[in-house]
Amino acid sequence: MRRTLLPLLSLLLLASMACHHSGQRRQLLRAAAGNGAAAEAARQELLELNRADVYPGWITARSAHFVLHAPRGSPPALDPGAWLARREEAYARIVGILGVEPDGPIHVYAYLSNRQGEELLGRPLAFADPVRREIHVRHDQEPGHEETHVVAWALNGRGSGVPFLEEGLAVALSSHPGSPQLAAADLLARGVLPALPDLIERFQAFRHGYPLAGSFVEMFLERFGAAALRQLYAGGAPGFIPRMESITGHTLDELQSWWETVLAAQEPVTREPIYEALSLLRLGEADAAVRLLQARREEMPASPVVEYALALALRDSGDLDGSRDAFRRLLELPLPYRLAWMRPRAQAALQDLEGRGR
Repeated sequence: MRRTLLPLLSLLLLASMACHHSGQRRQLLRAAAGNGAAAEAARQELLELNRADVYPGWITARSAHFVLHAPRGSPPALDPGAWLARREEAYARIVGILGVEPDGPIHVYAYLSNRQGEELLGRPLAFADPVRREIHVRHDQEPGHEETHVVAWALNGRGSGVPFLEEGLAVALSSHPGSPQLAAADLLARGVLPALPDLIERFQAFRHGYPLAGSFVEMFLERFGAAALRQLYAGGAPGFIPRMESITGHTLDELQSWWETVLAAQEPVTREPIYEALSLLRLGEADAAVRLLQARREEMPASPVVEYALALALRDSGDLDGSRDAFRRLLELPLPYRLAWMRPRAQAALQDLEGRGR
């Protein structure tokens, strides 16, 4: 009789524990739907509950820098080697740019769907927990974004404190190089590209904040290099804008002008000369940039993008008269819809230059 009762008692105990956990989960899910400290505490409790009664039933697989946790039968569980190999490729690219590595492997929880993630976690996917070196994603999410959050944390052990930079860096280093620039160029053409101070200070308020931040950070990396990015990130939130101006040697208005120029130069016929000119300017070779753009203007005498870049380069070289003339020529050109933003920019720059000449 005792031998018969023991398995039965075990089953009853497990059923009782499952019922208790089910009721506890429902309460935590309701609490996690709110805002503030109580909601965050509920989300942390849900994570711990998952560690106790959900994740132990998932498969676990390891690679050099990751530990995968995935539901049995899911695509990552069926071929964990291939799934982790893509993560390793993204990891190598991110570490190569940022020059740091986390102190230990990154645990990746790969959910079957957004719905499964919300039912288990009480919050939407995807997100990273850099302190725990964890990321929680849908199984088919492209690698790179959440991994960047974890790797970048190792730069100072506390993050940048600036959502614009945090998310912009994650977008810039995701597995879709170039896509934030194309998205931002479209927003520029539609006349809805915000001013950098607004985007930096109120990042979450902008519907297109992620691709815009990714576009600027990608440009920042290309123009000023990874060392400047690391310095900007590690300094934290206080004094972020003045520090960026100091690191780059440019005012925020000047950085905005170059960002817009890069976006406007997405057409293949103008892209490479513009990028080369910007590289020359970064090296302090303003006169060489002017010569390059003047030669390009002879080939394309009615290109607003070339004229705009030349006006900026002439201004940097100290040729204020030449810069004024270039801005005037630009204002005489018919501007297509996607470049309509250049007109008020050129008018403002011309007014500033004429003021300097008085």
